[in-house]
Amino acid sequence: MSVTAPVQTKKASLSVVAMYNYDHMGARAIHSAAKAAGYPTDLIFFKNMNFSEQVTDCTDKEIDCAIGVLADRKPDIVGISLCYSTFFDATVRLSKAIHERLGIPVLWGGVHPTLVPRGSIEHCDYMCVGEGEDLTNEILERLTERKPIETLPGLWIRNGGDPNIGATRDWIDDLDRLPFPDYDDADKFVIEDDCVTEGDPMNGKQFNYAINASRGCPFPCTFCSEPSLKGLGETRQGYTRRRGVQNVIDELSFARDRCPEMKRVTFYDNVFVLNKEWAEEFATKYKENIGLPFNCLFHPKVVKPEIVKILCEGGLDFIDIGIQSGSERIRKGLFRRPETNAEITKAMHVMHDNGMAPFTDLIVDNPYNTTEDHQETLDLLLSFPRPFQLYIYSMIWFPQTGFTNQALSDGKIKPEDVEDVRKKVFEQFQSDFAWRGRTPEEVFWICLFSMSAKVFVPKGLLRWLSKSSYLMKQPRPLIWMTKLCNWMRLVALAIKRIRTGEFSFAAVRKYLKYALTVNR
Repeated sequence: MSVTAPVQTKKASLSVVAMYNYDHMGARAIHSAAKAAGYPTDLIFFKNMNFSEQVTDCTDKEIDCAIGVLADRKPDIVGISLCYSTFFDATVRLSKAIHERLGIPVLWGGVHPTLVPRGSIEHCDYMCVGEGEDLTNEILERLTERKPIETLPGLWIRNGGDPNIGATRDWIDDLDRLPFPDYDDADKFVIEDDCVTEGDPMNGKQFNYAINASRGCPFPCTFCSEPSLKGLGETRQGYTRRRGVQNVIDELSFARDRCPEMKRVTFYDNVFVLNKEWAEEFATKYKENIGLPFNCLFHPKVVKPEIVKILCEGGLDFIDIGIQSGSERIRKGLFRRPETNAEITKAMHVMHDNGMAPFTDLIVDNPYNTTEDHQETLDLLLSFPRPFQLYIYSMIWFPQTGFTNQALSDGKIKPEDVEDVRKKVFEQFQSDFAWRGRTPEEVFWICLFSMSAKVFVPKGLLRWLSKSSYLMKQPRPLIWMTKLCNWMRLVALAIKRIRTGEFSFAAVRKYLKYALTVNR
């Protein structure tokens, strides 16, 4: 008796497009989840955003390149991950070209469409609001089975007039069940400089491995998108979630086996660790199994001596903390950051006492700042133990953040200043001297802030310079002084990297760019 073999259903296929980020964790997570579930999946990196270089808008040729790749791969659906609002127009152009030239349905996801859903759904067929690993796989499952997808939670569907809005989907509570990102070359494509390159742009270049040990953030900073995202879950709880220590170690072991050139690990969690027990387990296992230097992000409120000491014993060699402003009026009243200047200074001392030179973040070009606010910021920076390093960022007005909405209401900015329209990142993100969008007084204070982090610049000199009404109006001498200090700092940094074995020609190129900025 013969047996008829069951008909094998062809699984739906997906192409994921990562907009302007070769290390796009969201797009990589979607790609890995679909691939692990057995769906044919491609990953296309559409240009890159390198903060040490000028970001460029996409060209018509690059759109053609993307269409060529998709025409060859013939996916059933294209998923585009749009995190930075700066690239909204580029994503619209690409989506329109896919519709008109290929007729393939387009699914948008990422921070921007999640926060601006009604302004996004008109440019795509489907839209994921919130985290997308489970939703994307459910879409592929239903497409495979030829079942409708309209009822899936978290999915918006364009329907002529008002979109069909799916029920809210809660956040993924068990992060350990998600597959690790892969950096293999198979089914990966890069579109940059008007051409297509096959392979993963980070394969063989994982000198510094990027990873998240958690998702979410417990703090309500108004200039950030995280507080707006926090309220989107079905229960509005469980937004801040942490992976198990062993799961993190397993990923790093997996990565190191495939990336023998790894020299460092960077944790991009908004706040790396809040729990002492987790820190103890992590430090022990990390030192035993990985043994590479690592760095992470902290909030000044949670820089605790006992936790920092534990992590340093495990391999931590520097922490990046956000100061954002030295003015408590700005920080508490507008940014909703609860820490005092005394607490920030204490956090800096904790890191310094553990042998670290902290990295600190500062936001400038804030229209609410006064001369008194700038002076308070300089005084705070001069209270820090040296050495420390300073990243100076220009204020970017991302859509639907609390601070953007307040500035619009107060008339400090106009709707065209919001980033999905303004696209300021193309001109200015990490502050440099070429940008003409700030006043001489703002340049004056930025120069002083930058030099405050340099060990070889006397603090008394900076206090004296801060009183100069002439330089406040004519800051060019300060600009040249700041550039000279940056070059001196870069030479010292290069010597340090040679000694630690972290020196490379790629790093030289990157850090030379910083000499033209007020950073470093």
